[in-house]
Order: sequence, then C-alpha cells, then structure tokens
Amino acid sequence: MARFVFLLLFVTVFAAAAITLRACSMRSSADDFIPASQAEKIAVLQDGSVLFAPDGTVARELTEWPDQPDGDARWFELGGTQFLGLSITPTPFIEKRLPRLAQMMKAYSKVAATLVGHVAAMANADDDRRVSQARADWTKH
Repeated sequence: MARFVFLLLFVTVFAAAAITLRACSMRSSADDFIPASQAEKIAVLQDGSVLFAPDGTVARELTEWPDQPDGDARWFELGGTQFLGLSITPTPFIEKRLPRLAQMMKAYSKVAATLVGHVAAMANADDDRRVSQARADWTKH
C-alpha cells in the first residue's frame, strides 16, 4: 500500500511538473505585441535587424536617412563626450553608441561614413595630432 501511495505521489508530481513546463513554453500572439508607446522607439533596419531609436534622436535620424529618395550626403553629430579629457580612453557613452552605429552601417551597404573628430588644443600641435590619430584608430576598430 505504501508503494502505491509513493508511486501515485510521484506520478502526480511528475504530471504537474510536465503540465507547468508545457504551459510556460506556450506563447500567445500577445507575447509578440509591442505596445504603441514602445514601438515608436524601435527602428527596423533594411537587413531586418532591430535598433533602439526613439523619435528625436540621432539614432532615429540615422535609421530614417538612408530611406530618403534624394540620396544626399548628410552630417550627423553623435553628441556627448566621446573620450575622457585629453586621453584616448573612450567614455562608456561612446562605447555603447558606436556598436549601434556599426550595426546600422552594416544594414545599409550603400552608406559610407567619414569620421571627423576634434581635440581641444594642447600646448603642442604634434601631441594634438597624436591624440587625434589614436582616437581615430580606436574608433575604426
């Protein structure tokens, strides 16, 4: 009798676990729904990848620009502080932003970029060029 009770208990626990796992793995179409308030912050690129790009941001401008029929060149200012002081150490801000820019560039194969940087003038023009070049090299890689 005790064996039967333990067997029944085991089967009941196993069945409950199986039903729970199955219910958790089922997805409804509601799971794929993005609320309108969030959908406007998402940009779908030409290659199908998705990028967070809220309205009014440079990211949104960058993702919408290649779809414009005029095909004119444009300048985009990333804004913010890209490097710490006069060093070649990038800020966390730019370390997050550059991969998103690279993702957008890969999605639009006809888009080319020219990176322009500025360094606050130091006492030595050679040092300015060295820092500028080191920053450009970091950005390219």
